[in-house]
Amino acid sequence: MKNLIYIVFIFISLNAFLSCTEPYSLNSEYFEENMVIEATITNRLEKQQIKISKSYPLDSLTYQSIIMKLP
Repeated sequence: MKNLIYIVFIFISLNAFLSCTEPYSLNSEYFEENMVIEATITNRLEKQQIKISKSYPLDSLTYQSIIMKLP
């Protein structure tokens, strides 16, 4: 059993070190801004939370979100 754990550990370690070596250049030239609404609304008697944000390009450093708590 220990040998199997060692083999799996070595395989995962080698895979982590030998994969993803080429950088990928991201093209965000054709970015479309969207409104994102995240919520889970239930019929329980507790505060419901709605998160409203805008999508942004991955190369952007700004992030804006509004969190609303309903009674």
